[in-house]
Amino acid sequence: MNELIKRIAIIAAIFLGAVVIMSLAAKVMMRADEKAAGSVPVTDGASVTGTEPAGTEPGGASADDQAGSDAAQAGNDTAQTDTDAAQAGTDAAQTGDGTSDGTDTAPTGTADAAVTGTEPEPTSVPAGKHTVVIDAAHQATNVSEKEPIGPGATQTKVKVTSGAEGTATDTPEYKMTLEVSLMLRDELVKRGYGVYMIRETNDVSISDAERARLANINGEIVLHIHGNADENEGIKGIMAFCPSDDNEFVSKQLAEKCKTLCRDILSEMEAETGAKNWGAIGHNGLTALNWTNIPAAHVELGYLSNAEEDRLLQTAEYREKLVRGIADGIDKYFGD
Repeated sequence: MNELIKRIAIIAAIFLGAVVIMSLAAKVMMRADEKAAGSVPVTDGASVTGTEPAGTEPGGASADDQAGSDAAQAGNDTAQTDTDAAQAGTDAAQTGDGTSDGTDTAPTGTADAAVTGTEPEPTSVPAGKHTVVIDAAHQATNVSEKEPIGPGATQTKVKVTSGAEGTATDTPEYKMTLEVSLMLRDELVKRGYGVYMIRETNDVSISDAERARLANINGEIVLHIHGNADENEGIKGIMAFCPSDDNEFVSKQLAEKCKTLCRDILSEMEAETGAKNWGAIGHNGLTALNWTNIPAAHVELGYLSNAEEDRLLQTAEYREKLVRGIADGIDKYFGD
């Protein structure tokens, strides 16, 4: 009896052991299946099902970090666009310098910001059949600083002066040139021209090279209006200066156009006033002419150093004759 009980106990123990082993095996298999099914959490905060925790991007970068990266990239793109735009503006400025045609460009360069430290902007000019720039020469205040007399020149001259003074009337040249220039502007506008004035007041500071630069980008031709002076007080009459044919800063073709403009203006001034005409004279030392890219005339209205002509230049009647003569000369130059 005792032997039978022992055998039953052994069998029961074996059976229970098998059950326990099978149970453990089943749990191990279930664990493996659950892990394969993706329900086991992992330590980086994302489940193995591929669902990412809120606020993260694949690879562990946060949404804020990515947004910052995108913003930075957008900023880089914007900066590049601005750079391209600036380059385009520079290219446009280099190719759109206001010359009347490609052959008139000064062979050694054009007036630029280095002359005065500023780059002048084109100014809106009333529409007309042609655009004339009028430079009332000089100004109330001298500027003793110097500038190159032409593009790339080593020789320099003072930037601008107040000019001469009437020997009989004490009238400053800068005052007379502005008054006549304003009359000329009104006359040209009446005749259908667009007019750009370099200055309309005496209280300015514009160098001679800068005046040429402003003319280059705003007009087709430019007139620099002056009063003359000489140690010989007996000399009187009109004349005009233009670049010589051998001017190193101005092409020969442009110099010829300047000479034609001067001659046309002088012939009509002479016809109106009866003044002695000394003609168009080539000159290579005048800054405003050396920096020009358009036909230019340095017009001398008369001699302030001659008492008789000084008094005449201050009269409205004589000034009207000068203005009509200059305007007729411009008409002649353009074939109008």
